[in-house]
Amino acid sequence: MINLGDFPVNHAAVCIPFGSFSAATGAPSATTNFAAADVVIFKDGSATERTSANGITVTTSFNSITGGQMIVIDLSDNTDSGFYAAGHEYQVFVGPITVDGQTLTFPAATFSIERAGGALALIKTYATTLGLTLGSTQTGTVDNTGFTPTTSELEASDITEATADHFNGRVILFTSGAVAKRAVAITDYSLVGGRGHFTYTSINESPANGTTFIII
Repeated sequence: MINLGDFPVNHAAVCIPFGSFSAATGAPSATTNFAAADVVIFKDGSATERTSANGITVTTSFNSITGGQMIVIDLSDNTDSGFYAAGHEYQVFVGPITVDGQTLTFPAATFSIERAGGALALIKTYATTLGLTLGSTQTGTVDNTGFTPTTSELEASDITEATADHFNGRVILFTSGAVAKRAVAITDYSLVGGRGHFTYTSINESPANGTTFIII
């Protein structure tokens, strides 16, 4: 069983890979009729499981890898109202599934959602405090006028700090849009045409125009 760590609220893809093997030879062996309903999720150690398989996708022989299975859980699915929520821990079991003629049930993974004291919760707390105490100079809004934001660069017309590298080494925490709750490290800052230009560690999607953020 693996501990996947802490995830933000409504995270769309908690990924759990696992292998399946022949009991006789130990060679990789695909599962038979593996389905989303075979994934059982518990909350905070309670024996009451999530009743719906909505938001759960499973793939057997993932990417044509024999014996390589993949589970993806969408935490934004609210079919079981309020089941996924900040401050809670989750335990994921698989089964019963059939591998090489054998029926198996086993614990696959644990994870949490913005657990109290966890990194995500602390970042949110610090961001809120900094936003209140340091004012508008520490917040910004993505502006695509003349520059299209990418997965590693953005500009903000409401950030006008003139000193190059002023924000280097600090962190941008996005607070709205599809990238909300994502945190990236600032690697370069400059003022370009009166607009703050940020380069940061790459993420898998670009912030949209109007996305708000705070600098921690």
